[in-house]
Order: sequence, then C-alpha cells, then structure tokens
Amino acid sequence: MARNQKLTPILAGRTVEQVRQSDNTISVRFTDDSIMSIKTAAPATIQPFNHRTVKAIRQHDNVMHLDFADDSTVAIELAGPTASVMVRDHDNKLEYAD
Repeated sequence: MARNQKLTPILAGRTVEQVRQSDNTISVRFTDDSIMSIKTAAPATIQPFNHRTVKAIRQHDNVMHLDFADDSTVAIELAGPTASVMVRDHDNKLEYAD
C-alpha cells in the first residue's frame, strides 16, 4: 500500500487527542486543535487510537491506513478513493481535501 505523499507530511508528528464517530463520518481532533474528517463507506468499527502520534498515512483505493509512532496501524474504509478526507487547522483553515 502506497504512502499518501500529500497527507503524510501534513499529519506526521501530530498526536490524536480525540476520535468521534457519527454515522458515516469519523472526526479526529489532534492536540494542536486541527481536525481531520473522514467519510466512511458505512458506520465503521475501529479500534480506539487516542493519544497516538501519526507517523504516516497509506492509502490504496478506498482503504486508508494510519500508521503511528508506536508501530500500530488503524485501517479505515473510506466512502470512496477521493473526496473522503479533509483536514482543517486550529483556525478552521483548509489544509487538505481529497
């Protein structure tokens, strides 16, 4: 699975503060108050990943893997290969959209 070369540099080094899920959307708040919104194919069942620091993001088609500094990984099935992930900084400025 290939590294997402655009999203990895944006998220690498950020630590997850809170993960919330509502229907088909996962919201990940980082300790710097940035937020990543992920649209999923269906309500996802994911393992908790609070307090982990992002090392890399890998993606193939509609599956995204979040790799963390502790060598753990969380896989998320996206709604589609594009238009499923958005990251906004603490001022709500768009940092990434795909």
